[in-house]
Amino acid sequence: MENFEILEEKENLLFNRKELHLKIEINSAPSRNDVREFISKKFSSPVENISINKILGNFGSRNFNIEARIYTSKEDKDQTELKSGRATKDNVAKPVEEVPAESEQTSTETTKEEAQK
Repeated sequence: MENFEILEEKENLLFNRKELHLKIEINSAPSRNDVREFISKKFSSPVENISINKILGNFGSRNFNIEARIYTSKEDKDQTELKSGRATKDNVAKPVEEVPAESEQTSTETTKEEAQK
């Protein structure tokens, strides 16, 4: 990240976080992980406590506007932030495959025997 400018920095005590609006000048579009690491270094906070909301850029421009939040702890972040669709799908319990019980097999055998009589 070549040049950056803090457009707005606001402390939100209700949610235990710091809300940032940054302007970054870079050659290519930054990934969310790159921005998290950059903010982590600049604001001396763990990467797990940072949430990136938006990365906005205009076509042909090297300037990107970024909205991010820095939480005081990972627990605060987990309680406040919404989970992505992929994260919620991963946490859903998978259905257990049913194994046919022996009682079902014996019941079918007895019905066959009764049918033969």
